[in-house]
Amino acid sequence: MNKFVSPYSPNTDSDRVEMLKTLGVSSEKDLFKDIPTKFVDPELNLPNPRSELDLHSELYRISKMNKTPGEIPSFLGAGSYRHFTPSAVKQIVSRGEYMTAYTPYQPEVAQGTLQTGYEFQTMICELSGMEIANASLYDGASSVAEACSMSLSYTKKKTILLSSSLHPSYKELVTIYFKHRDVNIVEINSVNGITSIEAIKDNMNDDIACVVIQSPNYNGLLEDWIEISKYKSKSLLIGVSDPISLSIIKSPGESNCDVYVGEGQSLGNYLSFGGPYLGLFAAKQKYARKMPGRII
Repeated sequence: MNKFVSPYSPNTDSDRVEMLKTLGVSSEKDLFKDIPTKFVDPELNLPNPRSELDLHSELYRISKMNKTPGEIPSFLGAGSYRHFTPSAVKQIVSRGEYMTAYTPYQPEVAQGTLQTGYEFQTMICELSGMEIANASLYDGASSVAEACSMSLSYTKKKTILLSSSLHPSYKELVTIYFKHRDVNIVEINSVNGITSIEAIKDNMNDDIACVVIQSPNYNGLLEDWIEISKYKSKSLLIGVSDPISLSIIKSPGESNCDVYVGEGQSLGNYLSFGGPYLGLFAAKQKYARKMPGRII
């Protein structure tokens, strides 16, 4: 049997010497000389080998030292919450026909991925009242930032209006996204926990790319997307919301929003130590060619 040799690695000793010479070093060790020895070959203070049964018991004992949301109330959520997930969900998503290729470049081996993504997009469109959704983005915060980026690209304008009642992590990431770009970020004041519509009207001008309003907002209060949409002029109204909430409140699509974004953890993901989870993104059809992410 012939040994496979990568075309990108030196095939002979002379090739290896020549490569090292080109790099200006005399040995492979010299390539890592800047890394402290303790990190190259660290002494791992590991216990002696144990049986699988003993190891399970030990890990279980250690895990019981944690305090979990299942045992005590947790008020650290702000977007990450403990929900009941029916056992059938885990069983269904673990079926082999859905656990195919991650990227559907080969449709013949990725039908499960394509079907799952298509059903997911359909559900998000139904919840958000939008016409098209992707599958999906990194998390809720990056979805908000990407929606702002899409708005800048679509409108060719340079100012973003953020409600002060938007999740702080979302505001922070938007700031990071556009820190080194010629973009203005203006925070709109709130009154009694609700975004001030008067402040939106006062700040609205011809350079506004989008207005970002979360409902229920960070204070847990409902915003009036419909009323706010009357004053968005030619900018895009981005509605941020928890998808579970959208099953009972008027959807962003019904409320004249142009884009819906949010955090999808509540749809069935476990807390997983705070994430990351998945970012939801849906919009009107006319924005399809500006949308980020995969569309099935």
